[in-house]
Amino acid sequence: MKLKSELFQVEESFWDIHPGFVALSLFKKFRGRKGLGGISGSRIMWAISLVYDYQSDFFNMAIRDRIRVIEQDFLGAKNFFLDFGDDLGPLIKMYVNIQRTSEMRYVAMWNNKVDEIVELYDVTKIDKSNIMSITKEMGQVNALLDQKEKIMARLGRKKEEYGDSAIVGGGTLSLLEGGRFDES
Repeated sequence: MKLKSELFQVEESFWDIHPGFVALSLFKKFRGRKGLGGISGSRIMWAISLVYDYQSDFFNMAIRDRIRVIEQDFLGAKNFFLDFGDDLGPLIKMYVNIQRTSEMRYVAMWNNKVDEIVELYDVTKIDKSNIMSITKEMGQVNALLDQKEKIMARLGRKKEEYGDSAIVGGGTLSLLEGGRFDES
């Protein structure tokens, strides 16, 4: 089992760090490909993990911002996820399904909905005719954010309890795997 600190060694081959992915035919076929747009399959998989993995340092950014940053700064290919969406879609879907626990699916749903709400309010012009309804709606959004905060607190307590022994999929390392075994 890998610790979080071992999961994102982006200068290494994705397939060397995550050899289990090639057990699935979808990834196995992609591993053998030269890549898309001149970018290797390994680099593309790293980009997918940096955007969609819950343990990614970028996960708390809005999804569109994560994609933009990883496309520009990591891949050096603007609109890569859009341009190669047909090829990437199945990989992304499987990647996300592999890593998600039920709590993670719930957090993702909250993040997506909050992002949608923020985008809607970002383009809504406030004037005298709609200020009361928007203010009321924003109070309801605040209740949604409170619920998300509770979910994140629960996940935080788990991380605090298990620390670096928390692994992808929601499990924990054994005492020996986590380096906490004391022979004395």
